[in-house]
Amino acid sequence: MATETLRPNAAGDETAIPTQYPDSTYHWDKVDEVEADDDTTYVSSVDSGAWQRDLYNLPAHSVGSGTISKITIRLRIYCTLGSNNAKACLKTGGTVYESENLPKAVNDWKSVSWEQATNPKTGVAWTWDDIDALQVGATIYSEEGHVRVTQIYVEVEYGAYSQHIMLWG
Repeated sequence: MATETLRPNAAGDETAIPTQYPDSTYHWDKVDEVEADDDTTYVSSVDSGAWQRDLYNLPAHSVGSGTISKITIRLRIYCTLGSNNAKACLKTGGTVYESENLPKAVNDWKSVSWEQATNPKTGVAWTWDDIDALQVGATIYSEEGHVRVTQIYVEVEYGAYSQHIMLWG
């Protein structure tokens, strides 16, 4: 199996997380880094008392081929209180799907993930067209204090079709 990693490269269909740090440029460029930079760049919700979501566009795949076995959305999150939460989300076929609340560390950064072996819209294996149209993001909730997201990306695990040739002698 091989893996292609896709990182946000533009805003998606929703930009509802209210805060970004630093407060310049775009939300997507606060979460696109290869190495998580934690408190250097992030999107955040503070004392909102409501779920808020950002979605991010991804570049088209460039090296993957063959059958896709699964996708994994990876996030790095920080929560100040146990009542604060974060979910991974994806948008495919015009519908947004969210994970359950992700595990968190209170007052510390935590890397978390959400796997999808099939496309939740179709119920069958992901296609490369699905991947090229995919948006990923985070939905966060902060009753008091804040929730921060510093990194989001998707890993597409795939394997090339194999062809076996038998020689008879």
